Amino acid sequence: MSQNRTYSRNEIAEPFRKLPTYDSATDTIKVTDLEGLLQALKFIYTAEQLEQYHNYWTELFDRIIPLELLVATFGCHDDHNELMRIHVTALDADKNGYIDENEFKTLMKVLLLHNPNLPKVDYAQFVKEADANKDGKISIDEAVEWFVKGTKI
Repeated sequence: MSQNRTYSRNEIAEPFRKLPTYDSATDTIKVTDLEGLLQALKFIYTAEQLEQYHNYWTELFDRIIPLELLVATFGCHDDHNELMRIHVTALDADKNGYIDENEFKTLMKVLLLHNPNLPKVDYAQFVKEADANKDGKISIDEAVEWFVKGTKI
């Protein structure tokens, strides 16, 4: 279990909307404000985790952090299955409903920081193990099921 707690929407939205890069038209901030937000929330993290959070938002979201995704993530912090579903769905960068190799690698980097004991598998092994319907692609549901079975973040 994490050393951080679950946060309400208001607990996140209030400091989020006060950050220097806050854009009210899109309800987003830039990744440069992430550390300030985490500090305002008194969220506990390591330097390595912060670096991977930056990489996650940079690689998958073009350095933009939407409030709604943070609210969903911080709102279910102790619900492993839901948290995994949120992140796997969010990392589907092209929104095609499937997890490709780059999306898989990005998520693995973040998960390994939270759980260094996570089995290190390559994408080919992931496809072999997670492809329940044997169509050669990994759907969001297949990925979530595989990650939930093998991880505890």
